[in-house]
Parts: sequence; C-alpha cells; structure tokens
Amino acid sequence: MSLDKSQKLNKFFSKNKSINQDIDNSINTDIDNSINTDIDNLTNTDIDNLTNTDIDNLTNQDIDKSINQDIEFNNDLINQTIIHDTDPYTHNNKKYSFLNDNILNQKWGDFVDIDKQYNVQICIFKINTDCTEPFLQYLFNKMGNKIEFPNIDFKCPIMSLNGNQNNGQNNDNQNNDNQNNDSQEHIFFMNTCFQELLKIMPLHDLIDNHILQKIYKGFIEDGEKLYVFFDSTKIDLYIDSNKYCWSIIDEIIYSEKVINTEFSQDIVNFFIKTPYIMNILDETGMQTMKPILLYGCIQSGSVYKNIKENTDINSINILDETIDHSLFDTQYIFSSKPLDDVDLSKIQRYSVFTYNSKYILKDIVKISQEDKDNLINELEESDTDYLSIYFKENEIQLWAIKTDNQFTII
Repeated sequence: MSLDKSQKLNKFFSKNKSINQDIDNSINTDIDNSINTDIDNLTNTDIDNLTNTDIDNLTNQDIDKSINQDIEFNNDLINQTIIHDTDPYTHNNKKYSFLNDNILNQKWGDFVDIDKQYNVQICIFKINTDCTEPFLQYLFNKMGNKIEFPNIDFKCPIMSLNGNQNNGQNNDNQNNDNQNNDSQEHIFFMNTCFQELLKIMPLHDLIDNHILQKIYKGFIEDGEKLYVFFDSTKIDLYIDSNKYCWSIIDEIIYSEKVINTEFSQDIVNFFIKTPYIMNILDETGMQTMKPILLYGCIQSGSVYKNIKENTDINSINILDETIDHSLFDTQYIFSSKPLDDVDLSKIQRYSVFTYNSKYILKDIVKISQEDKDNLINELEESDTDYLSIYFKENEIQLWAIKTDNQFTII
C-alpha cells in the first residue's frame, strides 16, 4: 500500500532524527500542499548507445571464454582495495562526503546468495556543484509508464558452470578453487553491470581500472533487488534525454513524479527507508540543504509563462531573464506548478535553493495598496536579506529568487 505524505514524513524522520534545515525548508515550502514541484532534466546531445555483448544471450561457453579473458576487467579490480572517499568532494573550498566506504557492500559473492536471481538496479548519481551548495542527482529511465532506475535481471552462472567442470574432483581441489571462483563471480557481476552502464552513458576510451574503481561505489541488497551505485560526478556525460532523465531528492520523495510520470513506488519506498543515499554530509557531518524543484518563468505582458527546454544542441539552457516585479524589484521568478498543460515534457525544470525565505500567504493581487506599501517597507527595512520569497499572484504559486547561484537546470 502506498504511503501518504504524512506517513512518509513520519517514517522518514523517525529513521533519521538528524535531518536539518534541508528537509525543514522542503517541508516549509509545502504550503497549501503545492510546493512539491518539478525541475527539468538537462537536454543533451542524443548519442548513439555503445552496444556491447548482450549478457542475457551468452551461452555457458561464451561465459567461460569471457571469464578466461577477464571479460574486460582484470583481477586487479578485485584484489585491490576500492577507494572512494579518501578524497572528499570539494566545492567552494569546502569538503563534502557521500556514501562512505563502510556503508555499501563491495564484493558481490561475499554478501549475496550467489544462486539467487536478482533484479539489478543501475543507480547512477552525480553531485551537482552548479549552485552555492552541492546537491544530488540520480539518473532514471523514463521510457515506461513509471519512472525507474535502469535495471536488468541477473543470475551468476559461475558456480553451476564450475560445479559441472569439477564433477569427479575431490573436495580439496574444489576448496582450493573457491577463492578464484569468488573473484570470477564478482568479475562477471561487475562486467554485467558495466555492460548495462555503457548502454546508458557511453564512456568509450575512458574505461580503465582507475576509472572503474572511482565509478563503482557498491551495492545494497533489498529483497529480490540489488541497487548498484555508480558515481558519475567527475565524468562528462551525454545521455539520451528521450530515454533518461536526472532527478533530485525533492522530486523523488515529495512529488513522486517527473512532471506527469510517477516514480515506481518501490523507488520511493527504497529512498525513504535508506536515507543515507540521499544525504550529502559537510565537514562537520551535518546534512547539507536540499534544493526544491521549480519551473522558470518569463513574463509576457502581465502573464507569466514557463520556459521551454531548448532543443538546439548548440545552445545552453539558462534562465538569464530577470523580471522587474512591482513589489520585489528585480528577481528571477519560478512557478511551483507548470503554467502550461501543453506538452509538459518540454517545460524546463530547475533545482532551486530557497535560502532565507519569506512567505507571503495572501494573494498579492487581493491585498490593499496600504498592505503592499507595508510589505515593501518590511522587505527594505528587515535585517534579514531575503534571498527567496514565496508568494501568490492571481492564485498562481510563485517564488522570487534573488541570485543566479541559487538555481540550475537539471
């Protein structure tokens, strides 16, 4: 049964009592049940998928041959210690960490039932540093009727294969091969994951052991599913935006959809019960603030219109037009919901940090001129430098954002 919002929030907070102002701001912005909003995925060049051997179609002979040839990966990947966070993420001269080494399982054969079939979820993430603070993005498949991680069914055939080969051998010989078999199993698992990864984000000649060690973060077993995490932060990716989209935590947990396509409930529930996969930590171990999802606006006469994503691959999608507002002076304006129901997939989605927020709950069109003057004086004389103002105008829920380092396209 799907959890309603209050149940999800209660469950989420009970699992992680140290949630700080990042979630508080997301909750505060949920005024009139309307601030759960979306931002746009980065539109990139449509690059042909790099097609490798379809692992599902391999025969036992193919598998054995691939293993003997180290199937594109050598044993150094298994025998070396995987290093992830010895060099923390750095942004604006501050260090941050995410998914420390002791959180995720590393070697496939040591933590799972090797005879079990799993659905492997390919969880590609990156830490976006386009704003004042870093924030998380995850890559999802948007081709089905639900937003999901790219995924494949996987069952490692190594044990049964070696078992057939070892018929008639004594137990000592079989025991001597166990360590090597484990390595082969993990290599096969890694190769399967990377075959799928290359279909999503072609890396071409970038593939080597050093890159692999940095990309692969580990996995989480959850029933019949294995969530395998890959860090694309330091890799320039061009994905097929017709098939895939980036999304941020506010969208996954609160909106539960990308514009008009819902997330799989399994994805939502997995994030809620696994809070460490959505929290970046600063140098003190505190969680960083999370941005919310809004839609950029331009003004046409007295009417606001949402910005459409730019389909020209030679152009950069940015919100470079401020609006001279009668109450708030020059600001970037965003809407909490799409203002145009026509072709919602083309509306540009933004990730927005709502620092130092001021909330105006009355519709500014309906307040008196005296109240407007008082509001202007309050904003001008306040000791608080309001960088973000939530307001309603003609029943449209809007945000006025002061600086361009508070937002970016996703």
